[in-house]
Order: sequence, then structure tokens, then C-alpha cells
Amino acid sequence: MKRRVLLTALGYPAFFMGCFLVSLYLTFPMNLLRGRILEEMTRALNAQKNPGQYGKPGKVTAENVDLYRFTGVEFTNLVVTPVTTNPDPAIPYELDKVRVRLQLLPLIKKNFEFAFDVRAYDGHAEGTVVLAQGLQQLKALTASADGIAWGKIGVVREKLKVPAEGTVGGNVDMTFGKDAKEHAGTIKMKGEALAIGPGELAVPGFGSLTLPHIDLGKLDGDIKVAEGKTSGPPMSLNGKDIQGQLEMPLALRNQIDNSTINNGVMTFKLADEFLKANPKFQPVFDFTPQLKQAKDEEGVYHFRLKGTLGNPSPKPDKGAKITAAKG
Repeated sequence: MKRRVLLTALGYPAFFMGCFLVSLYLTFPMNLLRGRILEEMTRALNAQKNPGQYGKPGKVTAENVDLYRFTGVEFTNLVVTPVTTNPDPAIPYELDKVRVRLQLLPLIKKNFEFAFDVRAYDGHAEGTVVLAQGLQQLKALTASADGIAWGKIGVVREKLKVPAEGTVGGNVDMTFGKDAKEHAGTIKMKGEALAIGPGELAVPGFGSLTLPHIDLGKLDGDIKVAEGKTSGPPMSLNGKDIQGQLEMPLALRNQIDNSTINNGVMTFKLADEFLKANPKFQPVFDFTPQLKQAKDEEGVYHFRLKGTLGNPSPKPDKGAKITAAKG
């Protein structure tokens, strides 16, 4: 008898609470909040960088904004245009579908943890992000991505100006402190069936060059972050037409683009078969001063890297060697 009374006492409130939540979800005035949500996202985007006198502010737009489950929001055709200091508007990032949902249990510890799911550029990314101090400080990021067609990303198309094939992805497991020296974790990158061309490529000091299809192959990178510095084996690119390695230790800064490169090294070599099939490339590498200075007796090109992550400065140096062992 007591058990039945207890179940009745708990059942009715639970039933009515369930009805209330369902009705709230179904009748929530999302039409009134769509504009406000996008305005707040635009405001947060512009708070990160000053466009200056000649630049353009950033903007966030979406074709549709809807509720996702009880604590989330779903964006369809979300377009994020970054802030730029240039007169021309920045190239936007176009995301097919984005779902963001607040996790309830972490709120007990006063942590704002959001799960996200993104569909873009034929690929998929998902993970969680933890924020603190009124959503202003990034505390942790765990994410994975796969199958992203890098040649469809607007920034990549603008930089290369030639077609690009293949997919990229990877994994991120990072914790962040108020200072860059407190950052720690791992970043793994991968690429499959990478290629560029054919098309016209502008070569500094040489002019326009008709680029054939170049097989870049597979990209592999494993970066470790500790005490504000990055380390790990060199990133490698193994293709039929080109092979290369990149070793770029960073001293991290709070503004990631300002992170300094600590004696980085980049090496690459074009396959003999590629040069035989494309003889017009040989004069480019023989007569371009920087390339000529970088080439060793085995046909490998060596460059020393300095500067910052946002503005690296490669210098030809035959003595520049990859020092970290490939794990």
C-alpha cells in the first residue's frame, strides 16, 4: 500500500513535468530567437579581432535555426565570414549542418560542456568543448574529424588557385589554461589520396607555370603539446610524385598565429619519374635562386623555418636536417 502511494506521489509530478517539457519544446518561440542567436554569434566573432580602418567585420548567417533535443540548437547552411583587416571581405566558411547541445551533468560542477556535430565539405566532425568564466575561457577540447574534402574549402581554393583532391581529418585532445604555457594534449592529423592540379600556378620569380596533376599521397602528423611548446615526430607527406617532411616546433602564444617557430625544417623531393614526365619543371628548379640554393646532391630541397605560425619565413639551407625521429 505504501509503495503504491509513493509511486502515485512520484508518478503524477513526473507525468506533468514530462508533458510540460514536451509542450515547451513543441511550442518554443524559435522564430523570435533566430535573429538574436545569430546576432550574438556575430558579436562574439567580431570581439576576437579589430578590422581596423580599412577592414571588414565578420558575420554569421544561417538558412535555418531550430531546437535540437531539449538543450541544443541546430543550424542549417551556417556561413561564418571571419573578420579581416583587408578592404575585401574574408572568404567564408560554409557548413551544411551544425548541432550544438549543452550537457546537463557537467553543470553540477559549474562546467559548461557543449557537444557538437558538424557536417561540412563532404566530411564530418564531432566532439565536446568545455568553457568557463561565463563562457569566455576555453578549458578543454576533444574532437575528431574525417572525410573533409580540403579542395572544397574556400580559403584553400583561394590560396592554391588550382584544384585539390583528397580528404583530411584527425583528432584533438587538448586542455587549456589562462596562459599558453598551461596548454597540454595531442593533435593528430591525417590526409588520404591528396593531390593538386592541373591548373595554372604562379611561381615567384618565374611566372605562370602549367601544373599537371601531382600526387601528394598520404599526410601524417602527430603533435604533442606540453608546457606551452609543441614537439613530436615530423609531419610527413608520401606521394607518388613528391615526398616531404616538416618539423616545426612552436613556442605557443595566446594568439595562436603569433606562436614562434623554434628552428623549423622543411624538406621535399620530387620523384625522378615525375620530372621525366614533366621536363618543363626542371628549369624552374634549376634557375629559381632559392630552390637552387636549397638542393643537395641527392635532389632533396632543404629549408630552414623561422618567424611565426601566421607568417613563417622559409630560407634555403642545405644543412637543415630533420632531427626528430619518425615514431
